[in-house]
Amino acid sequence: MHASQSYQNLNTPQYVKALFYCTEKKTCTNLALATENSYDTMYREFERSVAEHGSVVHNLKKIARESLNNDEITLVIDDTQVNKIYSKMIEGVDIGFDGCTKRGVQGIKMVTSLLTDGRTSIPINCVPFVGKELAQASYKGKDEIAMSIIIDTKASFKIKRLLADAHYAIKKMVHFLNKEKSAF
Repeated sequence: MHASQSYQNLNTPQYVKALFYCTEKKTCTNLALATENSYDTMYREFERSVAEHGSVVHNLKKIARESLNNDEITLVIDDTQVNKIYSKMIEGVDIGFDGCTKRGVQGIKMVTSLLTDGRTSIPINCVPFVGKELAQASYKGKDEIAMSIIIDTKASFKIKRLLADAHYAIKKMVHFLNKEKSAF
């Protein structure tokens, strides 16, 4: 987000704005300080968002619709990991490669997406990736998660092109993108 842009006038929950504004660790206290709200206000927003499934994604899409040049939208898909180096008992924590340290690190893996028009970038989705051992029958590979994000995003936006790292350059994904008539 550019400093000259403001999302304040959009009708979005305070916690979504706080995620944009907060430069510190994303705790309720820091998010509240970033938006000049009380801790209680921020906490109530989180409770409401849990009760309303998909509200974060919905509100981020709303911001994207109102902020981006609709003729120049690029969808960027990537995977990331929130490192949890001291966690041994959290379900879903797995070993992943940390590109900064060039080592394997424990963390929570996710497939993320953002929309950009080359000027403004808005993160719009983040789906946890759970390994086969824990997920069992409900297991989805990162490529399958990315495909569901692409389908969901294309239902709301006219995507000019898709960008992703080499992990997604597999036959299955290329076939899917050609079938969907998506430039990549």
